[in-house]
Amino acid sequence: MACLVCLTSNAYDNLLNVVEVSLRGHKRPRSNDSDSDTEDIQESKMIEFWYLNEWKLSQSFERAISKNNDETDQTGNVGMRYVEDKDGVPVSKAYTSVIQQQAYAIWTDWAKQGDAPPNWGSVSAAGKHKFKKVMLKEFPELRLCAFNWKLDKLATLYYPSWIQSKCETIQCYKNEVSKREMSSIPILQPQQDDEGLHSKAKQRKVAEVPGTDTQKSMATMTTVPKNDTVGGSAPLTPVITSVQAPSLHSPDYDWDHDIDLELYGST
Repeated sequence: MACLVCLTSNAYDNLLNVVEVSLRGHKRPRSNDSDSDTEDIQESKMIEFWYLNEWKLSQSFERAISKNNDETDQTGNVGMRYVEDKDGVPVSKAYTSVIQQQAYAIWTDWAKQGDAPPNWGSVSAAGKHKFKKVMLKEFPELRLCAFNWKLDKLATLYYPSWIQSKCETIQCYKNEVSKREMSSIPILQPQQDDEGLHSKAKQRKVAEVPGTDTQKSMATMTTVPKNDTVGGSAPLTPVITSVQAPSLHSPDYDWDHDIDLELYGST
């Protein structure tokens, strides 16, 4: 068993030597490179993962040696060991958490504006430019690489899981905003009388008023509230009011009845 451990250790050391030799052949970017967002190479000589290919090679060899590929080191940094300070030391887990929270805040603003696509590849060029500008200014460690591959890797790694977990929350937020906007619209309430009652006038046709043969009379029954000083309620009391007979020009006037009166006289 001890021999197996020794062989594994020796194999790992040999692989590291191969990686170190191969990386020496890489040409580091110069200060006058077209990628203006990267730091001057004179300040970045200690960076272990300047190129994306260096990080990929490191991960490939680590997977070949160990099955436990959780990308964790002594700093507790999981998944973001490629983010280093100017001395080549991976940033702490707490610092990577701050980086993630800043990215989430930017993406949340996109979602509120309806500009959060389902994947990072669908983000517009203008959106990526704004994201890049804010993140590189807040976290200069992300600038310590060629062509900002560390920021791109962060976005492609964390954006899909974020948008998937936040879709329901974003929809709830939009619904709540819509409810608040609707509740701010004033609603006109129907006016009420002093008694707080809405009474409707009811009309009914009544029989002819006795004592006349030449005219017909109509009556209306209007419901009016009457104060009840005992129970506090307002019982309804019918009041009968008479209405004038129809005029001569009214279609309801009984011309036949008047002609009979003129010919035969009133009875």
